[in-house]
Amino acid sequence: MEFREKQIESFIEQTREISKTIGMVPSPRTGHMVEEDEYISGIIGEVEERLIDLSSARITILNYLNQQVDSGNGEAFNRMREEFLKISTWVRNIEIEVLGHPAVDETSINPDTQKPIVDSTVLQEVVEQHFPPGFRAFTGAEEAAIKAMQEKVEEEKATQETSEYDPYHKFEGQSEEEWVKRLNAKEHEATMYSIASYIAANNPLFTNDLISLIDIVIFKKFSSLVNENFVRRINELMAEDNVELPDATSIRVAVLMVANNLFAKEFETESVDFSTRKLMTLSSDVLGSSVTFRPADMKECIQYVFLKMAALRPLTETDIGVLSKFVELNKDKEEDIDHIHGALNGMAQLYAFTNFTDSAIMISTEMDKLFQSEPSTPVETPVESTEANEDVG
Repeated sequence: MEFREKQIESFIEQTREISKTIGMVPSPRTGHMVEEDEYISGIIGEVEERLIDLSSARITILNYLNQQVDSGNGEAFNRMREEFLKISTWVRNIEIEVLGHPAVDETSINPDTQKPIVDSTVLQEVVEQHFPPGFRAFTGAEEAAIKAMQEKVEEEKATQETSEYDPYHKFEGQSEEEWVKRLNAKEHEATMYSIASYIAANNPLFTNDLISLIDIVIFKKFSSLVNENFVRRINELMAEDNVELPDATSIRVAVLMVANNLFAKEFETESVDFSTRKLMTLSSDVLGSSVTFRPADMKECIQYVFLKMAALRPLTETDIGVLSKFVELNKDKEEDIDHIHGALNGMAQLYAFTNFTDSAIMISTEMDKLFQSEPSTPVETPVESTEANEDVG
């Protein structure tokens, strides 16, 4: 279920405070000292990026805290669990207000543990002693909107139970706007499936496919289409053994995910002059008409560059220059930049093995400068060379 922005912000802020209860501890992953629980911090990050909703987040965190308490990992986790129960109850009450029941009933028996996530008596005590933060009953127009939504959900559920929902078929009572919205959503899903097939076959994307990606990721901001539909299709192709070069596919998927999710976090950017952005313009003729996309700012420029990498299209000196400036601005964000650095190194090697030598050398040389490492030439990776040249696509 979707929650308002203020409710999401409140959840993030209060949960992050609870996460810091653990104090300064060494990270089990990096060994560096951290001031908050990394698992909970990761869940908060997924909420911030709208990858999961508050219902999923609260149950995931409760399960995690239960495991820590049951494993005897310290009194801090007991305190964190007690405090988080208040926030979980707040979200639970909103779910009841909207749906008429909790999205997940944590007092029911968990089949894995054969016991509830939260004992019903404990939950009742929390409800009685701590009025959930920021919660209020919905009245007036909000109440009417919730009721209308509940009725719509029930109608859709009844329809789905009787027949498979067909986006081509317009149901009686369905507005034309709703039908078009559903059809367009299916069209975008099909685009993601098609692009997944090209990448799985280790083919560069045609300009029209690249423009479709830019439209979906940057302008329409349909991140879920990449985070869910595209990734699901890639996993299906992997399971069906229909991926030619798994390492190459993984590298391209990695840079696509960077482009899709990068600016859910705070990164430093600066203005990019018009002449540079003009050089990064992409155009394609569709049915006799020219479709043109030009990045509006550094944020979009960086996404363009990563999407071109995912498409296995050659890079220009302009692309590398803007990318270099962005990395330089954000070098202090170590963990994020390390991830980006790893993706760029992988792409340099993939470009080298698909004979895009100029692009490979430009990435490697620029990354060597930025990270002050010894100058290097892309080295062999487990991917096999494929026939490609700079004119592909």
